[in-house]
Amino acid sequence: KGMVGNDYNFALTSAGRGLAAERYQISHYAGAAPVSLDEYHAATKAQAAKVRVDRKSLRQTMSDLVLTDGLLDQLGPAVISQTSIFLYGPTGSGKTSLAERLTRIYQDAILVPYAVEVDGQIIQLYDPVVHDRIEIQEQDFDPRWVLCRRPCIIAGGELVPGMLDLRLDEATGIYAAPIQMKANNGVFVIDDFGRQMMSPRELLNRWMVPLD
Repeated sequence: KGMVGNDYNFALTSAGRGLAAERYQISHYAGAAPVSLDEYHAATKAQAAKVRVDRKSLRQTMSDLVLTDGLLDQLGPAVISQTSIFLYGPTGSGKTSLAERLTRIYQDAILVPYAVEVDGQIIQLYDPVVHDRIEIQEQDFDPRWVLCRRPCIIAGGELVPGMLDLRLDEATGIYAAPIQMKANNGVFVIDDFGRQMMSPRELLNRWMVPLD
């Protein structure tokens, strides 16, 4: 529109306003720029946990529980495998307490993006409820990512199929990530397995490939 002193004076054109209004109707997202799905996939693979566990370190991790060496010898190889673990036993035997403490094995931190973009849609991933943020002072840190401790998400009898899907907020046009996506690079515990609204068969079949 001209200059004011040595500064240019800018204004949106009518076409620009129309485009902005159109985008606003699709999504009301305001925040750090989202990362692409490919970037998120690469970061998740690169941050896969590498643990070195022996009986001594495992006992320190579980120091507030009374456990036998036999149980630690069974748990250790399962943890080192970094695959799915099935803890079985009667009610009140400490399965949940054991599972909750597995994240103590990890002493490192991971990067979690605020949001992920897929085909023009925004998925909000960072959740301060489940992601324990670590404050840093570095100036050249990519502001699209948050440094966090590895998450531990526990879902019990309240787990329903809808919690495993993307959830669209109709008012804002922004998707919320499912709980298993928020738990990436951490620990996801299904507590009281079999007491969910969905059957064990349905739950396991849904994740047959990643569980394998």
